[in-house]
Amino acid sequence: LSPVVRVRGRGWYRLDARHAALCAALYTIAASVVVSVLCAWRLVVNGRHPHHLLDVYYGVQISYVSTLCTHITLIVLSTFLIIGVCKERRGLVTPWVVGNITFMALEAVCVMYSNVLRDHINKRFDTICKVEMAFFTTRGVSQYPGVVGCDAFLP
Repeated sequence: LSPVVRVRGRGWYRLDARHAALCAALYTIAASVVVSVLCAWRLVVNGRHPHHLLDVYYGVQISYVSTLCTHITLIVLSTFLIIGVCKERRGLVTPWVVGNITFMALEAVCVMYSNVLRDHINKRFDTICKVEMAFFTTRGVSQYPGVVGCDAFLP
């Protein structure tokens, strides 16, 4: 594995697989920290006022806990990705790619589940729902170049 693997482009526009993988790892860590803080905040707010969610309280809380655990795991996998890229070990890159794809799907289910449950109580999609979906969609689109860049490390 060469330290600089040219993935695409000529001249000034080219993508180095190593740089793309490191950027993807750092972006994933930063985004996961933000999502973890927001999920922890929602867990605390919902815990202090469980009467707002009535009979769907536990479903919403479980959704937030699973999203929080997903992002903590993504932080760990991103650390493995950084180590794998720096030491040029492909075996440490694969878990990040597989985990990233898997956990994005899991998070999509969790976000939709919590939003549908809150919609059941509020009788409309609230502002939190719109913010969560916009943030999730933006992160999902932003992760694609990172996965493509990390794919260059895999055989």
